[in-house]
Amino acid sequence: MIDAKTYLGKYADLVGKIKRYEERLAMVNATLENKSIELDGLPKGTKTSNPTEKAAIQLIETKEKLQSYLLVAETMRQEILDEIELIPEPIYRELIYSRYILLMTWEGVTDRVSDVRRTRRKGKGHSDERYSVSHVMGPMHGRALQSFETILKNNIE
Repeated sequence: MIDAKTYLGKYADLVGKIKRYEERLAMVNATLENKSIELDGLPKGTKTSNPTEKAAIQLIETKEKLQSYLLVAETMRQEILDEIELIPEPIYRELIYSRYILLMTWEGVTDRVSDVRRTRRKGKGHSDERYSVSHVMGPMHGRALQSFETILKNNIE
């Protein structure tokens, strides 16, 4: 069984890979800019020596890989979102969502989790205290991961 942090980290890794392929695609597009070529998508039987044709082939291959990664990422994202919704504690749901789906910094996660806290306590005589980043990164994150891992285990069984 894969632990929750590793499982969630795979999505972040995939998002990083997609960004790198988008950058690569932009570079290839820039290479081809202002050049007139025919992109029919059909494989060629001989090696190409024309740099423009090589770039066009690289463009097609990069687009295909990017599309496959985007499809995998969206499927993975939907699975994780469904699992996040099963976490009983709203603050933990927000923490996991903000950190592992939105890929926010710990400061941003702390702001969002603190907002959930304020919303839940509004009108109950509590102050508008904000969580500390170290508390959210440490014990709260650990508890949120444990809660998420319980969901994962239950979904496997």
